[in-house]
Amino acid sequence: MKVLTSGTLTASFKHDPHRDEAWLDYIRSLRCTLCGRAGRSQAHHVNLPGTSGMSQEPPDYQAIPMCPECHSRDHTTYSLEEKQLVTEAVAVLIVEYFTRMKSVARILGLEEAF
Repeated sequence: MKVLTSGTLTASFKHDPHRDEAWLDYIRSLRCTLCGRAGRSQAHHVNLPGTSGMSQEPPDYQAIPMCPECHSRDHTTYSLEEKQLVTEAVAVLIVEYFTRMKSVARILGLEEAF
């Protein structure tokens, strides 16, 4: 495994591309997507169509920050506005994840990984 630390984010290249504990630590440091509460968030994995099987957890790059209260709610109780916030947040964070990983790959001489 190759690891590069820059500021508060550590990017790692490991055998399982769907798991990245450093990314999850970064997600947990962000404000809650739904209520905006600061403090230690939890990483909520968002199921996007076609990205994981029925009984599989989605990849870590599809995680968004949620406070414990928002994360513990039954997903069926989210309002349409909250569902939109989740969709927008996961889209922004996926782009950020791959942008950072591509930069790290360039630094490490692993451009061919992307």
